Amino acid sequence: MIYSLEEIESFISKNYPDITDTFIDQNHITSYCPHCNTIMGLQVLVKGISTSPSTYGSAYDWKLPFTVVLKCPSCKLHRIWVLYQIKDEENEKDHVFRLLSIPGEGKYEIPELPDEPPTLRRAYNEAIRCMDANCPMAAAAM
Repeated sequence: MIYSLEEIESFISKNYPDITDTFIDQNHITSYCPHCNTIMGLQVLVKGISTSPSTYGSAYDWKLPFTVVLKCPSCKLHRIWVLYQIKDEENEKDHVFRLLSIPGEGKYEIPELPDEPPTLRRAYNEAIRCMDANCPMAAAAM
């Protein structure tokens, strides 16, 4: 089945978090660092934006997902986000949605989860990875 661009953007806007307001500036994004266990301004190291040929060479193609490599200024933890930008024609503002975070957000640790049996903690971690990949049904099955 082939989807239109409007259907894809509608699906993204309904199913993925809008992180537009987390951008401090072009070089920093506010996010949670699981190693520092706090919310802080993560440094943007690299933006990987797709390009397409144009009359004058190449131009950014915002209709494809793009990647951002982030670094925590405190613990130096690196993270990769896959983002998608949707232009809001009515309000003349762009919205950015996070499709994926590698590694995951890591905000789901449960200290009460017992260490034994070890397969329980492994199953829980797999369910969290399912949630990070936007697969809530798979996470619920776990």
